[in-house]
Amino acid sequence: MSKEKPNQQHPKPELNGAAIIDENGTEVPITEDMIQSVLDQLDSPDSQAKKQQN
Repeated sequence: MSKEKPNQQHPKPELNGAAIIDENGTEVPITEDMIQSVLDQLDSPDSQAKKQQN
């Protein structure tokens, strides 16, 4: 007789956010403020001018 393991359900990993790894190897959570800052930079007139030059 073979012993079969019962169906085991593995817990699903929870994704509560995202992070980047800085130059020191430290995990830094990505915040909404960080995303908003980047989007604002992309919408800035300087960014628009650079896009038009390419």
